[in-house]
Amino acid sequence: MARHSGLPTALNRTERGSSPDPSRGDPGGGGDSARRALPELGISSIAPATAQAKGRIEGCFGTLQARLVSQAPAGGGDRPAAANEVLASFLPRFNGRFGRPAALKPPAWGRAPDDLDRICAFRWRRTVGNDNPVRLVGACLQLPALAGRSLAGRRVEVELCLSW
Repeated sequence: MARHSGLPTALNRTERGSSPDPSRGDPGGGGDSARRALPELGISSIAPATAQAKGRIEGCFGTLQARLVSQAPAGGGDRPAAANEVLASFLPRFNGRFGRPAALKPPAWGRAPDDLDRICAFRWRRTVGNDNPVRLVGACLQLPALAGRSLAGRRVEVELCLSW
């Protein structure tokens, strides 16, 4: 989707992050790929407790709750099919009254970079063991020696690229 449609210029985050969780097999690793990748992709992150994020969501939902909830029972909105009909008639009126042109003229989506696979890869830092193995989430990866020299004790970065 990112290659076809592009990438957003900003994202609203939730309270729950994607931080590494040692109980799920990522002990101290760099599994927080989204937090690392966003700046590389040129995407700004809007924190959940900021006035900007709260104003966007609360302003919209406050208006929607006051208007849509009062119209739903009158239109038989207690059943899914009826609720969809109420919504279909409500949204055009709501957008006509409260919709505003974008404050910024540049598009909110930008072109995906050519190295998207590399940027969005999962990465873990590990120490190479004796005889060049690297342990990662229960797996043991054997690294080849470089020019006959062992890599034991060196720090390496293991990268898992996603297939888009």
